[in-house]
Amino acid sequence: MSKYYSENALAFATTRVGDRLATLEKRPNEVDVVRFCAAIRNFHRFHYDRSFTAEQGIPGIIVPGFLIGNWCIEAVSRAFRPGTEISSLKFRNSKVAPVGDDYIVLGEVSSVIKTEPRAVFCSLEVKRQATGELVTTGLVGIRQSTSREGN
Repeated sequence: MSKYYSENALAFATTRVGDRLATLEKRPNEVDVVRFCAAIRNFHRFHYDRSFTAEQGIPGIIVPGFLIGNWCIEAVSRAFRPGTEISSLKFRNSKVAPVGDDYIVLGEVSSVIKTEPRAVFCSLEVKRQATGELVTTGLVGIRQSTSREGN
């Protein structure tokens, strides 16, 4: 088992509603944001131009919503053993997330579908660690891997 997975990784076959995912902590910096934006070709000035964000009443550059959505995927991926794959993602950003703040990703299994095709859905919340303010909610679905690699 690689260090990527949580120590107490969940197993797809034995997961139950209410099982908690390991907490994921993030502290994005400007380099993280610029690299991510370059990778997805998101060149909005909110993510690199401090003077622009100040003009908009925002005290610094902000974390792109898609990066926060990626944290939700990461939290679920780390929580489950190899052999599962992400099948769906829905997320909603409700607050601006400034770069340099500490964030926590909290999650739990919200539903388990035992009929074929089997699936597990995890509900997630991303919060500013200092204030507990909810920044993003998400729902990530997983299924058993169809490739031989994780089996």
